Amino acid sequence: CFSGADIVAVNCSQQAVQNAIDSAVDGDIVQVPAGECVWGERVNILKSITLRGAGKDETFITANGITRMIQIDSFSPPIQSRITGFNINGNSEAIILYFVCDNQNFRIDNCIFTNSGDQVIRMGGYSYGVIDHCTFIDNEVTDIVIYGDDIDAWNRPIILGGEEAVYIEDCSFRHSINAPNAHHIIASNNGARYVLRYNTVEDDYDSLGIHTTPIDAHGKCTGPNFGRGTVSYEIYGNTVNSEHSFMGIHLRGGTGVVFNNTFLGEFTNPIMLNNYASWMVCAGEISGGCLITDDYNTRDPNCCLEDYPCNDQINNLYIWDNLYEGVLVEPSVRDWGYVPDHIQEGRDFYNDVQRPGYTPYAYPHPLTQS
Repeated sequence: CFSGADIVAVNCSQQAVQNAIDSAVDGDIVQVPAGECVWGERVNILKSITLRGAGKDETFITANGITRMIQIDSFSPPIQSRITGFNINGNSEAIILYFVCDNQNFRIDNCIFTNSGDQVIRMGGYSYGVIDHCTFIDNEVTDIVIYGDDIDAWNRPIILGGEEAVYIEDCSFRHSINAPNAHHIIASNNGARYVLRYNTVEDDYDSLGIHTTPIDAHGKCTGPNFGRGTVSYEIYGNTVNSEHSFMGIHLRGGTGVVFNNTFLGEFTNPIMLNNYASWMVCAGEISGGCLITDDYNTRDPNCCLEDYPCNDQINNLYIWDNLYEGVLVEPSVRDWGYVPDHIQEGRDFYNDVQRPGYTPYAYPHPLTQS
């Protein structure tokens, strides 16, 4: 909650907004007036402030010749930021919001994001907070990408239902034929922890054939530099309507809960479980010395049958009460390599079983009430 001074930008141009930010101090609210502006340079935020547009139907910003539009970048100490009240068009070239730093108790709300280049929001570091009441329309590749703080993320306790995760709630996502490279609404890696709840997804265009997957959590061997996987995810109360998707949810590592989601339309596998190290060698690592043949290809993975459990693989995952066209969903396990040996029901995941002792975090998220 910010209660400092109001700093009013003279207009919505990049320079006017940057000048207002530069004059603000921690706790201030930078007000950006209504208008339509094109940004040819990015805005940088290095302090705990609110950047507030006049409203998602009032303040329109479009990228021109840039790869990042708003970058938040400060590691010590962590900052708290809020972005609200904008309609931002990435012009098929820009990441709209790029969070480099440890950004804690952040809020991104009541915005419309369209036509991004590669990603709308890229989150990094030891960050947690909420993205709420935003609309994502025809963005390229992935709407929200969450990276954690690598090995440090694995050294902290895993507490499902706690505040220290990136929450995405009460948002809507739309992919149509106008977004031919749309892939995920969310993806995660490198120690990420996220909660996706009470959102709606309309995936009208099967842009990438069998690879289209609205909800994703990477594991080891995927993501930048093929590093660590996702720590945890809580996925519940979402409605996903797809013209055709091979997978609705693709989980490749980590722990968590998946419940009370509704799938409509056409899905080959509404929920798919996978582990890349079970059928391939991760970059920078040596072969496991085990030769296998599967339906996908001949692989020599670095996690052999006797290497269970694989590093960062799916563990202690609970799945219950998910519906596909009114029928309970049975999760599928990818049949490549040793995946079926490394991910087994009743040991690594539990179907139609509620997670013992689990209580979801307060809804709405407390940060949405300030």
